[in-house]
Amino acid sequence: MDFNLSGKGRRALPQPVTYLMNKGASGDFVSLAAGLVDSETLPAEEVRDLISGLLSERGHEPLQYGINAGLASLREKVRSRVAGQDSTSAADIPLERVVLSTGSQQMLYILTEIMVDPGDIVITSAPSYFVYLGTLQTAGARIVTIPSDRDGMRVDLLAEALEKIEAAGQADRLKIVYVTTYFQNPSGVSLSIERRKALLDTMASFTSMRPLVIEDAAYRELGFSGADKPSMWSFDDGGRNVAYLGTFSKPFSPGFRTGFAFLPENLVEKVEIVKGNHDFGSANFNQHVIDAFLERGLYDKHLSKIRETYRAKCLAMCEAIDREMGESLSYMRPEGGLYVWGDLGEIDTDMQGVFFERCLEEGVLYVPGILCYGEPESAPRSKLRLSFGPACAEEITEGIKRLSKAISSVGSSR
Repeated sequence: MDFNLSGKGRRALPQPVTYLMNKGASGDFVSLAAGLVDSETLPAEEVRDLISGLLSERGHEPLQYGINAGLASLREKVRSRVAGQDSTSAADIPLERVVLSTGSQQMLYILTEIMVDPGDIVITSAPSYFVYLGTLQTAGARIVTIPSDRDGMRVDLLAEALEKIEAAGQADRLKIVYVTTYFQNPSGVSLSIERRKALLDTMASFTSMRPLVIEDAAYRELGFSGADKPSMWSFDDGGRNVAYLGTFSKPFSPGFRTGFAFLPENLVEKVEIVKGNHDFGSANFNQHVIDAFLERGLYDKHLSKIRETYRAKCLAMCEAIDREMGESLSYMRPEGGLYVWGDLGEIDTDMQGVFFERCLEEGVLYVPGILCYGEPESAPRSKLRLSFGPACAEEITEGIKRLSKAISSVGSSR
């Protein structure tokens, strides 16, 4: 039976990444596609020991419903933590503006739901986080992309795009500017401090527009080289125009599905209403576990461990690329996160291309770069994303060898 779906239901299309995940789980492939964390570093023993005493310490409360905004003590810790990272007065903002969510992905969906009608404009970088691009597609948004370089989104080109939107009489249709500021998925690039400030100054100069700027900081705590940067939120005079989104999925455990947001004051009520419609409050027990993990000083010890793990894995991947692929793949070595973003020059990396087929034959998977562009018709076709998150060093090296063989095979068939 074919149901009469809503417009949103009709716009919800299968994502190619599902195919890649299923292939990678088959056991016959080395997957450099999955954006998963390293299972071996997940704090199983620490969480087991913590949970065994949690109910004795906190009674029945962790097993009860929580509130839509989330556990107050965890929100306080999040607020203090970000304040410490930014050396700002974030700790002075009202706790009501700190809201917990079921992963940061849920907050991205909620903010899009309350901001975007079909045909509204959302600006993203090119490339960008492809799962959020799927959310925007389902919402019926018109995606405008801004090219990026080694310092992140090109703010000069953002200004040109804003001028075009304004000249077309569509200033009121621009609803969101979405930026990943730390070790972006997929490019691994962090937005420079100068551009964080310049982006906010540029947005402020277009007084006819009132979009929400979403700062996705999901990978902030996975930096393994260089110093941390202050958030874009910290330059926004108390977060009047920026929603700062973080998560415990990447630095702690994705199984607990807990994220957080610092919200502009005038969005808090709407977010809580819509969030209540979604889940009547994210998992309370999970929040208590994370709260206790932070309280006992276990979180920063865990971070030190995983940062070193990902630093070593990133080094293994880059060394394998240099050794096995030479100049066939150009890339920039990331300073954090889980990804290496590469360019194969004249080779088409799309899933319908010969190279992807040869990679399947060799038993290796990657994410085609074209999936990471909101305007795929104008996107480069030679990009690919490689993940060093879940694979061990030996698997990473083997995966790069298989990629190299696929490249040689494509070259010899020309």
